[in-house]
Amino acid sequence: MILLFENCIRVGQQLLFVCTEYNILCSLDIISGEVAIVSSIPGAHINRKRLSSKIILWKDSLFLTPLQASNIWKYNLTDNNWEAFERKKFENWTSRQDMAQAVVFNKKISFIGCLYPAIIVMDPYLGTMNYITGPFDEKKELASKARDIWFRTDYVIKDGYMYLASCIDNAVLCFDLNTYSYEYIHIGEEGNTFSGIGWDGEFFYLAPRKSGPIVIWDGKEVIEKIELKNPMLEETKSIGNAVCFNNKIVFPGVFSPNTIELVKNDGFSVAYYEKQFLFYEKVDDETLVSLDNSGSIEIIWQGAKYSYKMELSEKQFWKYCGNNKEDLGISIGSITKETNIDSLCKYINII
Repeated sequence: MILLFENCIRVGQQLLFVCTEYNILCSLDIISGEVAIVSSIPGAHINRKRLSSKIILWKDSLFLTPLQASNIWKYNLTDNNWEAFERKKFENWTSRQDMAQAVVFNKKISFIGCLYPAIIVMDPYLGTMNYITGPFDEKKELASKARDIWFRTDYVIKDGYMYLASCIDNAVLCFDLNTYSYEYIHIGEEGNTFSGIGWDGEFFYLAPRKSGPIVIWDGKEVIEKIELKNPMLEETKSIGNAVCFNNKIVFPGVFSPNTIELVKNDGFSVAYYEKQFLFYEKVDDETLVSLDNSGSIEIIWQGAKYSYKMELSEKQFWKYCGNNKEDLGISIGSITKETNIDSLCKYINII
């Protein structure tokens, strides 16, 4: 069976991720390519999808950003215990695609709202949470008209500020990670919206959400606009984010098989190629990970390249389900959907 994910973190020579299609926290050994199940979020059925996206490593624990999960979850890598942190519920808010990103700064973790209308600043020592709603309140009316998420998965940390590209207008949120004050900076044409933001040490790169150009910005002025001359963005959300790595800026096609690559020399050369990714990100300063929709993964780590298929044996999956059926909601009276992997016969056998 093929496992997919929407974000991951490297811990030593392992990548850790929450599977998109199942409630399983998994590992991939970068050197051997072995995939293994580590654990599952408590209280959620095995078939729960997209429970978490971004994972933060804090000392000996993982903090899981709640994409579809109800709570922020902490998983201790030493004793394998889970701890839940319940989030505040807002008026006229329905939980879905809540938070896709999180950052660590100054010994605190900031969980960024995707459709959830707040940035949650958590003190991981105390477990306390501070809710910053101002950036969302300011654009609440615009968000209801745009019918889109606030922010996707990209961010830039620079000089104590976090920069987030708005999916609903042509703005970048500049958020002070020390004082929690903020400013929206509007960039380029009024009708533009953005999917992601990258920084290569000299310029910011803004990826278009639905239409418009790639915008190159120095933090004050627009340096250049790169119009996309092929019809790849017509009537489609194509680009997912902006990734700066090894003198290249890649705008991966997440929503369609169209990826753009800028090579930075004296100017910028633009190349297009047909490739669609589920995930494409620099997960730390020395690790680039890309995963396509077929489950093919490529990892560049410490100058070496590793390529694998994200395969887990069905035998291993069903053995894990059988050993943990009560925790995973696999029981008489529970409801599940039959898929290529979740055959009715196998499901009944482990009950």
